[in-house]
Amino acid sequence: MKSSYYLLCLLFISSSLQAQEKLTLRQAFEKALKKSEVIAIKGEDIRIAEGHYLQAWGEVLPHIDVKATEFIQDTSGNSSGSAFSDSFTRRSKPEVAITASQPIFQGLREYYALSTSGAEKRKNVFLKRRAQELLFSDVTKTYYSVIELQHEHDILKSLLDATQKRVKEISERIRLGKSRQSEVLVAESQQSSLEADIQKSASQLAISQELLSYFIGEPLTQELVDEFNVPDSLPNLEKSISAAQERSDIKAQEEAVRLAKGKVGYERGAHLPDVRLGANYYPYRVGFQQDIKWDMMFTAKLPIFSGGATAGRVKEAKAMMKQAEFASAEKKRTAEKEIRQALASLDASQKREKFLKQAESKSGQNYQAQVDEYRLGLVNNLEVLQSLKDWQQLRLQANLSHYQTKLDFLNLKVTEGHLPIVEDLLVKP
Repeated sequence: MKSSYYLLCLLFISSSLQAQEKLTLRQAFEKALKKSEVIAIKGEDIRIAEGHYLQAWGEVLPHIDVKATEFIQDTSGNSSGSAFSDSFTRRSKPEVAITASQPIFQGLREYYALSTSGAEKRKNVFLKRRAQELLFSDVTKTYYSVIELQHEHDILKSLLDATQKRVKEISERIRLGKSRQSEVLVAESQQSSLEADIQKSASQLAISQELLSYFIGEPLTQELVDEFNVPDSLPNLEKSISAAQERSDIKAQEEAVRLAKGKVGYERGAHLPDVRLGANYYPYRVGFQQDIKWDMMFTAKLPIFSGGATAGRVKEAKAMMKQAEFASAEKKRTAEKEIRQALASLDASQKREKFLKQAESKSGQNYQAQVDEYRLGLVNNLEVLQSLKDWQQLRLQANLSHYQTKLDFLNLKVTEGHLPIVEDLLVKP
C-alpha cells in the first residue's frame, strides 16, 4: 500500500512539473513586460509628465511661506533720540512673517500649462502602450521562430532516418548484386548533406532560444505551446483600417498636436498683463511696526517691448505645431498603408500554406510510390533519392509557411493596435 501511495505521489509530482514546463505566448510576453527596460523607461516618462502637471498646478495655486529674519547693524555711532528713530537705529531687528503670493492673471499661461501637462501624460501613456505592442511583436516573432525551427529540426531528422534506411537497403542490394556501388555513394552523399543541414538548423534554433531567453529574462527550459489557429477568412479591410486609426501611436501623435497648440497659447500669453496679489502676516515684529500685523500688495506688469524675444518664441511654437500636425497626418496615412500590406501578406501566406500542404502530401505519396517501384526495378535509385529530396524541401517550405501565416496574422493585429490575446496586460490609455 505504501509503495502504491508513493508511486501515485511521484506520478502526481511528475505531471505537475510537466504542466509547469510549458510556456505559452501570453506567459512569455508577460515575462518580457517585466524585464523590458524600454517599457520601464516609457513608464518613467509617464511619471515625468505627472511631475510636470504638478509643477503647472504650482503656478496656479498660492505660494505660502514662513520667513524669519533678524537684521543686525552697528549702533556705536548712533545717539539716542526719539522712540521712532531708535526703532531704525536699534542693533537688532528680528521679524517673523507668513507670506502668501497668488497669481491672479498671467495671460492664461497657467491654463495652457495645465492643459499641455495633461496632454503630455496622455501622450506618454499611449507611447508606452505602443511600445508594449511592439514588444509583443518582437516576442511573437522569436517565440514562433523557436517553434518553427524545432519542427524543422524534427523534419530533417526524420528525413535523415529515411535516407539512412535507403543506404542500408542499397547496401544490402549491392551485396546481393542487384545494385551498383555508385547508388550507395549518392545516398551517402545525401545523408551527409542532411546531417550538415541538421547542424545548421540546431545552431539557428539555439540562437532563437537565446533571443527568447533574453526577452523573458530567464533560461528557456520550458516547452513552447502553439495554442491558437489563424481564422480561415481574412479580416475586413475597412474595419482594419478604421481600427488602425485608433492605434496608440496615432493617439500619441494627436496628443502631441494638442501639446504643441498649448505651447503656442502659452507663449502668446507673454504679450498679456501679469497680475499678482501678495500678502504678509507678522506674528512677531519689533520697533515702530510691531503693531502692524499684516499688509498686502497688488502688482500688475504689462510687457511693452522685449526685443522680439516673445514674438520669436511664438513663431517657433507655431512652426512646431505645424510639424506635429504634419506628423499626425503622416501617421494616419502610414497606418492605412501598413494595414493594406499586412492584409496582403496574410492573404498570400494563407494561400501559399494551403498549396504547399497539398504539394507536400503529393510529394510524400510520390516518394513512397518511387520506393515501391524501385523494388520492382521500374525506377533507379537516383529517381528515388530525388523524390526524397523534393519531399524534404516541400516539408520544410510547408512548415515555414505555416508559422509565417501565424506571424502575418499577429502582425496584422499589432498593426491594428488590437491584441485580444494579451489586451489585459497592456497599459490602459
